[in-house]
Amino acid sequence: MKKIILLLSFITGFSFSILAAADTNTMQQTAPSNPSATKISEGDLNKFVKTYKELVQIQQKYQQKLQANQGKDAQQLEQKAYKEMNEAVKNNGLTPQQYNQIAQQIQQNPQLRKKIQSMQ
Repeated sequence: MKKIILLLSFITGFSFSILAAADTNTMQQTAPSNPSATKISEGDLNKFVKTYKELVQIQQKYQQKLQANQGKDAQQLEQKAYKEMNEAVKNNGLTPQQYNQIAQQIQQNPQLRKKIQSMQ
């Protein structure tokens, strides 16, 4: 149940905990010490917005299925959703770590958040 809540919060609150779990060690090695100081290119912002929209669709696709299923079926659905989310990020030209870093900067920077909202 906690994983389902995490999956749903990923989309609704720009939570990046699910993708961060994909490779915590790599992210710790590649994450800048001050993520808000990293400049994000316009291209990466466009990739982020496109990816975010796809992640919302994936979340909507699995939300009812996850709520209706329990146990092993729910776990398999979570794995499928997780895999699709990772593929969506990668197919849009970002790594999960890059996506997470951009999401973190959006959370910390109100101006960047407004810019992203205007791009949607």
